[in-house]
Amino acid sequence: MNSISEIVSSGLWRWQQGTGLERFELVRAADGWIFRGTILTLAADTAAEARYEILCDRSFRTKSASISLLDPGGERRLKIAAQNGHWFENGR
Repeated sequence: MNSISEIVSSGLWRWQQGTGLERFELVRAADGWIFRGTILTLAADTAAEARYEILCDRSFRTKSASISLLDPGGERRLKIAAQNGHWFENGR
């Protein structure tokens, strides 16, 4: 996406069931929209962090998404992209 951007909205909320917080922001970019955020959770004394960024065109059609999860098991990443009517996961 183009480097020109403007935060349109942001928020922070606490989960009602379980221990967790999520912070997000909606950013207007020159060629579309960016949704990004961070989720922090604690379950059974195990902490986890998830980060996401979703890129959309001007009509809010998803172009791509990146998600990462960090927990005691390590870090895992998922990248998905839409091209020519097909979805690709981690380049496949």
